[in-house]
Amino acid sequence: MGNLGGGEILVILLLALIVLGPERLPTVARQIGKVMADVRRVSSGFQAEVRAAIDETGLNDLKDEITGKAPVPKPGATLPPAPVASPVATPPQPDAEPVPDPVPADDAVPADDAVPADDAVSHAETDDPA
Repeated sequence: MGNLGGGEILVILLLALIVLGPERLPTVARQIGKVMADVRRVSSGFQAEVRAAIDETGLNDLKDEITGKAPVPKPGATLPPAPVASPVATPPQPDAEPVPDPVPADDAVPADDAVPADDAVSHAETDDPA
C-alpha cells in the first residue's frame, strides 16, 4: 500500500458506502480485514524462512566479510581462533651500507667483446658477407 492520509481514507470509505450500501459494508470490511491478516501472516512466514535459509548457508558471514563488518557471535557459539600474522620483513636501516647491484651497467662492456668502429663500417661498405 502507499502512503494514505486521513482524507484519502475518508474518501475511500464514503465511496465504499455509496457503492456497497450500508447493509453490505460491514461484511465486506470484515472480509477485507481477514484477507489482509492472511497476507501478513504468509508474508511473515516467508520472511522467516528466507532469513533461516540465509543463516543456514552463511550468507550473512559473507556479507559481513565483504562490507568489513565484524561477525556478531550467536549465543553459545565459539569464535574461531584469530589468524596468525605473517612475519613482515624489516625495512633497511638508514645507516646501513647500500648493497651493490649484481647486474653490470650497460656502459660497462668488456673490452674483448667490443667491435671497433672501423670494422663495422668496412663490412657495411663491402658486398662480401662477413
